[in-house]
Amino acid sequence: MPDPTPDPPRRPAVRITSPAHPIQPTTAEHIDAAGDAADASGIASIAWKATAGANIEASGAGSGTTQWTAASIPLRIGNNRIVVTATSGAGATNQDAVDVVRAPIVLPPE
Repeated sequence: MPDPTPDPPRRPAVRITSPAHPIQPTTAEHIDAAGDAADASGIASIAWKATAGANIEASGAGSGTTQWTAASIPLRIGNNRIVVTATSGAGATNQDAVDVVRAPIVLPPE
């Protein structure tokens, strides 16, 4: 007798293409992210969150689905992790992440 439990939906593919992997240094207060996602059932949504240490500093929805962008993600001084989550039309999720280091701006002595 076949197992009546259906297979869980396959996880969608999601990729951050900008900023590039691995850790990216910057002095900017905000950064834009972009990437792509794909799934046979379609992509229902893209969401992002930015963390600094154990704190979630900001989160939001991406613009677009298969080609997506996330604008003006805030960065704290130090290590920041940007995590992007794609949700498929079937409700499955998958994530990609990139680390961005924001360095303080150092002014030369007068």
